[in-house]
Amino acid sequence: MQQKILFRKVGFTLLEKTNIYDKWSLFIMLTSSSVSMIKKAIQSKEQVFLSADNLPITFQTRLLKITQDFLVVYNAITPEYISKAITSRNFSLQIANLRFQAKKISSNGEHILFPTDKSTATTDARQEKRLSFSESENVHCKIINPYDKETILKKPVIDLSASGVSIRNIVESKLFSSGTHLQDIKIFVNNELRTQQRGEVVYSRKLLNIKKEFSIQVGIKFL
Repeated sequence: MQQKILFRKVGFTLLEKTNIYDKWSLFIMLTSSSVSMIKKAIQSKEQVFLSADNLPITFQTRLLKITQDFLVVYNAITPEYISKAITSRNFSLQIANLRFQAKKISSNGEHILFPTDKSTATTDARQEKRLSFSESENVHCKIINPYDKETILKKPVIDLSASGVSIRNIVESKLFSSGTHLQDIKIFVNNELRTQQRGEVVYSRKLLNIKKEFSIQVGIKFL
């Protein structure tokens, strides 16, 4: 069965989800492709997400370098959140569909050093490749308001996989409360419709980007 191509970017081809799943291939990908994925994120200045258990916000940042012991991460943590970051005991760094977790992070005086020797790396539960998009890229979605069933909401896409999408909203809204079902989601790339889905909101979190701009990241699972 031929799969529909949703998007191509930096050598990746994103396909619509199918029921075909090769567990062994996934295992090979985890053990051999992590470093390649990280280097690609550094080269393309791809956005990554840093969070911690005591922080009420997720920081959108980028990778600068990979060493034998650390991932060097641009320090996007603003002064008002430093004390909460210091007292945190669990840190998470999301790179595409790869997530690193650690009990402690450090600094080289300028940037964050996220340990790789004492951290655990797992794949995102969605398992498919996830493509992230900068705010300057023309990738957005149009959603029918789930309450009045007719207002069209246009939102920029933060990242996209074959089984879900996350979008950027300016403020918190009941429209995107966890569990809300969205009957009509259209994804556009350069104003061209690429896919149309139904979905369910699975999370909503505060986000601060490198420009120190606040927004809300809304995660939607395709149904």
